Amino acid sequence: LLRTASAKTHFTFNNKLDIQHNGVGMGAPLAPIIAEVFMANLETTLMNQLNDVGVCE
Repeated sequence: LLRTASAKTHFTFNNKLDIQHNGVGMGAPLAPIIAEVFMANLETTLMNQLNDVGVCE
């Protein structure tokens, strides 16, 4: 479902209709949810790496 909702989003720029091939368009209802999941995963990954090298505990 997420793949379908984020695939080939249509948008207009400079009065020209175009297609965004990857990602979720700004203002899309799913955008904040996907951004939150992405950032939470990134934070967890980075914190684990910092813990592994003893920088952050």
